[in-house]
Amino acid sequence: MKSKIEEKREFFVSEILRWYEKNGEFYPWRTEKDPFKILLSEILLRKTDRKKVAVVYPKISEYFGSPIKIVNTDIEKLEEFLKPLGLYKERARQLKQGAEFILNKFDGRIPENLNDLLKIPGVGKYTANAVLCFAYKKNVPLIDANLIRILKRFFNLTPNKSRERDDPIFWKFINDTIPTDNIKEFYYGILDFSNQICRPKNPKCAECPLITFCSYYKMHRKFRD
Repeated sequence: MKSKIEEKREFFVSEILRWYEKNGEFYPWRTEKDPFKILLSEILLRKTDRKKVAVVYPKISEYFGSPIKIVNTDIEKLEEFLKPLGLYKERARQLKQGAEFILNKFDGRIPENLNDLLKIPGVGKYTANAVLCFAYKKNVPLIDANLIRILKRFFNLTPNKSRERDDPIFWKFINDTIPTDNIKEFYYGILDFSNQICRPKNPKCAECPLITFCSYYKMHRKFRD
């Protein structure tokens, strides 16, 4: 017999996947299969709006869609392409250093393991796991503020650390929760769900398919009724 938490986890995953199938947003990098372009998109998406990235991504991925193209491009030209996203000098420097490292150490190929990915300049744990998930379909945790917010609300989780994304509670919990199939769709669903429904402020609980078992909704329902 399944425990209540197991049933709640299964409900959570199935509803996120079902919601994403009907309401998922389209972004050009989500159809990519090239591991380098997926890494490129993750660097572009840092600290900026997804819609801004969607405008420039097609041209950037065409011009700079491989390590050798970036290495052979003047950094000033690379910066020019990245200007609409902000932090363009930092992004250009990271892409240059990362591309050179990938060419020199990995013969231009993107590694399929966490340790090697973390050696690439500018690649942290989230970016490395994003590449493993979206490029290689590996079941790895992708902990960010959006997922933390949803987990805290739905499961009533309480962090033990002020920097919540470093809390082992969340790492273990999401490891025990993520599906073995449809891993990409699950995380894309979390991203879109956090943007459309479970927003930081004024969440749209009335439109949420999770409210049946949502701890946050139960605790705040009296203020809505």
